[in-house]
Amino acid sequence: MSAPLSLSAGFIDYLPQLLATNEHQAFLDACAQPPKKSIRFNRLTTSAERHGEIAAGHGWQLQPIPWCDDGYWLTGEESPGNALEHVAGGFYIQEASSMLPVAVLQRLWHQQHGPSTPARVLDMAAAPGSKTTQLGSWLAGNGTLVANEFAASRLKALYTNLSRCGVGNTILTNHDGAIIGNALPDWFDAILLDAPCSGEGTIRKDAKAFANWSLPAIHELVATQRRLLESAFKALRPGGLLVYSTCSLNTLENEQLIDRFCADHGDAERHDLRPLWPQLAAIHHPQGHLKIWPHRFDAEGFFVAALSKAADAAQQPRTEARLSPRFPYQPLSAKEQLQCRQLAADSQQLSLPEGDYWQRDGTIWLFPEAARDLLGRLLTNRPGLKIGEIHGRELRLDHDAAIVFAPLLQRRIAVNGEQARAFLAGQDIEDDAGRKGDWLLCYQGLPLGLARAAQGRLRNRLPRDRVRQTTIADHDS
Repeated sequence: MSAPLSLSAGFIDYLPQLLATNEHQAFLDACAQPPKKSIRFNRLTTSAERHGEIAAGHGWQLQPIPWCDDGYWLTGEESPGNALEHVAGGFYIQEASSMLPVAVLQRLWHQQHGPSTPARVLDMAAAPGSKTTQLGSWLAGNGTLVANEFAASRLKALYTNLSRCGVGNTILTNHDGAIIGNALPDWFDAILLDAPCSGEGTIRKDAKAFANWSLPAIHELVATQRRLLESAFKALRPGGLLVYSTCSLNTLENEQLIDRFCADHGDAERHDLRPLWPQLAAIHHPQGHLKIWPHRFDAEGFFVAALSKAADAAQQPRTEARLSPRFPYQPLSAKEQLQCRQLAADSQQLSLPEGDYWQRDGTIWLFPEAARDLLGRLLTNRPGLKIGEIHGRELRLDHDAAIVFAPLLQRRIAVNGEQARAFLAGQDIEDDAGRKGDWLLCYQGLPLGLARAAQGRLRNRLPRDRVRQTTIADHDS
């Protein structure tokens, strides 16, 4: 049962500008309802055929979310955060409305480009990672996904969620998004800007979301949102696609901001999103945006708009990219790359993909496509996927690489639920099969992490920051 709503006088005074008087009580009543449980299955690790099987194993009933093929509302006694499949990256706990922006980007892209996926994608405000992992699930390892987060304190959660979900084609950057347009003009094929906002739509899970609401604070947010939108549009290549979203409901952060932006940019083309889901009239906006009001559609509040940059937009000048002398990575030669891949085949029975391999302090990294062009322009927190370390004639895989390449690994051991929970708590597991070397432990086909077989035991190689005494995990909207 939800806590009573805390409403500021400023919000009460502003409500008539949002809704007709006869909708006020219905809106407030809907906001007071408890949030609905919803999850999004991760197609990098879980096929659509397994959705019902996993749900049945936990006694959940699934109701499809209309805009996300992998998303469901669920009912049942057990919390999804307690499920081993969640810890193993089989699904992400994500509010249904939060799935809408990436779904819009995906549908519009496929309308314009067929089954292909964009080569260069930016999530400008990425943490803690719900939409970034959704983008990664869609891209399926193809292209380059740049996940930018301004707050350094939130990078760890972003990285952990990407790792858990097996998203390996990602570059993590830590910048004010407002600088990216100047650093990488006309660079990205597709951009998601889920902008920092007042959060009015999240009141179902935060009854105090309106407690400190004020117009001066909204105007400050709008200034930030406009700076980010300007930067995102500058970073978008001609013909590229940009989705702007907020979990706010007021027009200042949403409709009015988009109207002013389009009026100032003749090369900005607004998309009518209503034909994407013609049956969902309750979330259609007269200007072609999508807007979820909790009393009109039973979900948290959200706003989504989409813009393209005209294909004939003037090209912007770009400075030459130059790596800092302090950049700690060095590219592997073609011969070194071949040797590294041969070690993986010999010691792990793993066929590593061809790509752009680098080394740092004895560790091997695989950088996503187009990373070299980006590296001289943005400071990176993680420039790619850590593959592992070479020990003699063995390539010892890193945890992240094992999760990403799990479908390709031949050295796998299936464990039961009790063993999986023990492993996730950092414990070793007894093994009488006479195995040696590193093995990937899997639960119901989902990768948990690596263990080193020796002397009748599977010695736990789970990174220390992933060890947990409980399988309850964080989630976000």
